[in-house]
Amino acid sequence: MLISLRRVQTLARAEVSSLLDGPLGWLLMSGWLLLTGAFWLAMVDRYAMIGRDQVYSPFGAATINPIADLIAPWQANLSIILLMIGPAVTMRAFAEEVRRGTMELLLASPASAAEIVVGKYLGGLWFVGGLILGSLWMPLLVASKVDLDLGALVVGAVGQLGFAAAVLAVGLVASATTDSPAVSLVLSFAVCLCLWIAGWIDPDPTSVWTQLSLSGHLATAWTGLVRLSDVVYLGGLITSCLVVATLRVEANRYL
Repeated sequence: MLISLRRVQTLARAEVSSLLDGPLGWLLMSGWLLLTGAFWLAMVDRYAMIGRDQVYSPFGAATINPIADLIAPWQANLSIILLMIGPAVTMRAFAEEVRRGTMELLLASPASAAEIVVGKYLGGLWFVGGLILGSLWMPLLVASKVDLDLGALVVGAVGQLGFAAAVLAVGLVASATTDSPAVSLVLSFAVCLCLWIAGWIDPDPTSVWTQLSLSGHLATAWTGLVRLSDVVYLGGLITSCLVVATLRVEANRYL
């Protein structure tokens, strides 16, 4: 089935507008800026403490790495925030349409179910991508003072975007299966949390649980490394969720 990019873009813009026209989008942005700033200050203080501890070590300065000791822990904390923001962004995508009785109008439009799902998905991804991009000024300030590997920073940001994309995809499935935004929020958060902590069952990097966990496929991205297995995992998870969401939305035509 061919997808019209024009219709997808229109739906994506409408999804972003719906987030910004009400208080939800602005509350999410405010919470994101507050929490990312608070975590950044905490990580900078931790990094400064590590530096002070190395003052009397002749080789201490060489062991301090701003990516491993500052940026990576900060990005790990940002992932926890995204774990909460992602479900909030997608909770109204389809559940609100069903609750208000506007799903029939949406399905009656020229857009196919796949275009509707992809459009709403991209709208949420644009919104969250803007949040991630807006937080990069903090580590970039460090780059003006220390020798920071900008490539590793970019890889980490892309990894965060990939993680957000996976969380949003799960959220769309949850929103398409209920007519309650609150239920969608709780359901998608619960599923994403289970995927996040799955690696805790068996921390062995080669274990099935670690391979199934979201966190197990992000640790290397935070340090600036990209693995093919991580790309395949995220791509497979996102594609599977979008297909399931499309089938669920299409099923509404016959209800």
